[in-house]
Amino acid sequence: MVASIASCKKEEKPEVTTPVPTIPAFRSDISYSAINDTIAYDALFVDEKQAKTVDLTEGNNHLNVFKALDAYAKLPNPSGSTTVLESSVLNNMFSNSGSPFTGTYAYLNGSSAQLRNKVASSMANPEATRIEMEIFFTRLATASESVADSAYQGHAGKLGTRLLDENGIEWCQVIAKSLMGAYQLDHIGNTLLNNARLEAANNNKLVEGKNYTELEHIWDEAYASLTLNKRIYQNLTSSSNGESMLGAYIQEYNPNFTALHSYFLKGRVAIVKNDLAEVKIQAQNIRKAMEIAIAKSAIAYMEKTKDVNTSSAAHALSEGLGFVYSLRFCTLKGANEQFSEDQLTLLGFYGDGFWGVTPSRLNEVIANIQTKFGL
Repeated sequence: MVASIASCKKEEKPEVTTPVPTIPAFRSDISYSAINDTIAYDALFVDEKQAKTVDLTEGNNHLNVFKALDAYAKLPNPSGSTTVLESSVLNNMFSNSGSPFTGTYAYLNGSSAQLRNKVASSMANPEATRIEMEIFFTRLATASESVADSAYQGHAGKLGTRLLDENGIEWCQVIAKSLMGAYQLDHIGNTLLNNARLEAANNNKLVEGKNYTELEHIWDEAYASLTLNKRIYQNLTSSSNGESMLGAYIQEYNPNFTALHSYFLKGRVAIVKNDLAEVKIQAQNIRKAMEIAIAKSAIAYMEKTKDVNTSSAAHALSEGLGFVYSLRFCTLKGANEQFSEDQLTLLGFYGDGFWGVTPSRLNEVIANIQTKFGL
């Protein structure tokens, strides 16, 4: 028997090529080189009729709800103020019900913008956080009933110009800084700009009745939930950064803050190019900027609590408590609710608050945050 030997030809591996993004037919290409820090956010993005495809209304309305709530919460603080707050007004602002907005913000009464359904939306049980915010409102309103009194341990009132509860906590500050995490960081970073949401969003057809795609609008809402300006930090001066809420703290505690505008622009250009890989890179950059700002703010206010006079120290601790609360939304670094709660417990948030906090506990919390965030 003659054995036949079949010759084997080595299989060639198929050439691996990087897929070229396909630009939607209704969009003209935009070069990444067109981006610079001086360009307004909505300047580059137009449709075939040269109409702008950016709509910042939704995000800006939500941000203004936040600003209106914050302004009302701080009414008792100015020297000589005897304003007593109503928790029902704070709750109505939170849910945009009962027409609670006045003055500059009165137009919000006719909008559907509310914070309540945005807060903690990435969490397994968002309702628990929303109810907790409403408890904070009640604590603030209750403290304001003693606005004409002086604060001391066990008794609410004013310490300097700061309205404190019986535990020395300035609730308007806790609320503001907690919402920077529960609303801005969580809604922008963990909900709108998380990879799963970006991958699922349609970018090949226009939203019905609109001239933008779903993915374009998600990105625009993220931008508009952080700033009211067409260019972040466009009003930057020696005495002001021109931003409010979390945007102001990104500037103060993130040395690379000027890159933030470019992150948003490059991500939006990448969406026009259907370059999802680049979209994800810029989303990560934005999320990191927000998380770093919150962690560094928490540390800075713990330090200020040790270094300043009594009234200012109570104020600093309360700001710090809000930022520590917000750490639970810093998911990129693996922070979570338990980590946040552990630090709040050390700071006396559920005990005697400012009156019982010690430098050693402040230092312990600072060290814990530095370790968690690699700072």
